[in-house]
Amino acid sequence: MPKPLCVKCQIEYRPERNDIRVEEMASFGSYRLWCADLWECPVCHHQIITGYGKDAYAEHWQEDYRHLLSKSKEYGLFRCYENPDSIPEDVQIRFTGCSRADYAYAEKVSHNPSTTRICGNH
Repeated sequence: MPKPLCVKCQIEYRPERNDIRVEEMASFGSYRLWCADLWECPVCHHQIITGYGKDAYAEHWQEDYRHLLSKSKEYGLFRCYENPDSIPEDVQIRFTGCSRADYAYAEKVSHNPSTTRICGNH
């Protein structure tokens, strides 16, 4: 099976980190949690998140959702927004070859107040 391909470099992405967590955001806030893999182009270092599991491992209506969300930060947690309009104004964006018209944005959530969002597609 072919690996993800960097359009710019025409090189296969390489796995950077397996078993990260993705927090899917909805209009009301946190919606679902997913396991996925972070891949990186070895030439230009553009990153993508792919290799999601078949189903989310937690959803907002579940009793232990907040606990699982808190634990997810240990694995590396990214937020996935549906479109640029749903991104909160107080979050900084770091563009990596993406335009504002791109619809897959991810926010790297860290333990400090400064957060960085990276574009999830090329």
